[in-house]
Amino acid sequence: MIGTALKVVNVFYNEEMHIYVAKLLLARDYHASEDNDLTDCTHTRQILKNCFSKGAVNRLNTATIEEINLIFDELDDLFSSERGWLEAVKYDYLAKHYAGHTVKNYNEALSHYKRSLEIYEQFLNDKELNINHDMGEVHYEMASIYENNLDDHPLANEHWNLAITYCLSSLEHAINSNQKLDIYSTLALSYNSKIGINSDEGEKESNTLNAIRYRKMELEEAIAYYSSKHVKVAENLQRLAQLQGSIYLWEEASANYEKAVEIHLVQDKPEFSQIVFIYGDMCRWYTDLKQDYNLALHYKSKELEYRMRHSEANQQVSEIIRNFVMHGIAICHCETAKINIKLRQFKSACEYLSKAKQIYENSTYFEKEKRIESLLKRIRMIELHSSDEEDCFSTSSSGSSDESSGTDADEDSSKTGSDCVSSEPRKVFHYYYDN
Repeated sequence: MIGTALKVVNVFYNEEMHIYVAKLLLARDYHASEDNDLTDCTHTRQILKNCFSKGAVNRLNTATIEEINLIFDELDDLFSSERGWLEAVKYDYLAKHYAGHTVKNYNEALSHYKRSLEIYEQFLNDKELNINHDMGEVHYEMASIYENNLDDHPLANEHWNLAITYCLSSLEHAINSNQKLDIYSTLALSYNSKIGINSDEGEKESNTLNAIRYRKMELEEAIAYYSSKHVKVAENLQRLAQLQGSIYLWEEASANYEKAVEIHLVQDKPEFSQIVFIYGDMCRWYTDLKQDYNLALHYKSKELEYRMRHSEANQQVSEIIRNFVMHGIAICHCETAKINIKLRQFKSACEYLSKAKQIYENSTYFEKEKRIESLLKRIRMIELHSSDEEDCFSTSSSGSSDESSGTDADEDSSKTGSDCVSSEPRKVFHYYYDN
């Protein structure tokens, strides 16, 4: 069902009027179009078309066929002179309905997208409407269906290329920053999508650099249009950092992620979940790609901190959601323990696993017993393994000189996690711990 998403702030009963009164807030009001999106338009039809920007109608994607037809029938009556291109918009949203997760009729979706393109083509020379970007958006959506749902890489690549061509053509006719931001975003998404279907490393790098280029242009436009501390700028920084991290531009990516965190934290109601994602991604870099477990532990600790703050800021939620949030915190404790093990910090690992166990014990999570049993098994395994290592270190140090058992041995152990025990038992230990 479509409609405006609202959050209930407060409800009270008015004794005089004998009615309940509710104070409501827009759930995510920064998705609404800015005033400048409309005042920059010089014609009524431009204002009407701008009302179909991504942010303004994102709720229309969940509408039923009946609701979509009803809305556009009303629009046809109100703006009969614009009936042609409005019909193309209608087919666009009908296609989105068929491609949605509840319907999944992809052939019907593609049929409606093609009909939308046929109508849009009649308005390509209309500079006021700047239909090129709309056609680019449709080609992007079609490419996504061919790639994600029909497993047709050649057709997906063809439509991403068409999306890029139409979007580049539309830039010279963009009348305001909002349109430019949408165009830059579609260009970046198209290049980013092409990365996964090309086996040629040179082409992959080229597509990634192009995606980064348009994310940077999008970021510059967003800073000029909103403000340097607007939450949309934080979102742009996050998207740029993800791309930079994918080609190992660690310093640039880290700097942009930290800027995004700063912006999120100055908001009246910070999106702690976004900060959780940021620090989780940075931890992954240092765990999986750089094997720098000290920095990985630093970022995992930050992720855990903001998971806790997210939980504290969202106390008034259902029991199901509460269990889900606490499950995420427990998993984060377990992931921290894994990094502790890499650093041979076995006592800390057991402490984090014990905290995770306590979280499940205090919850009504549907798999709590299974999770608790698994955590107890892992704790016992670590305790056994760490005691074996202590025995091994004791034996090796007693048979070596003071010099060799001193600074050099400590440095090797802390920097590389070198093994006192044989490598095969360690492999067995990590296999059973991770599984």
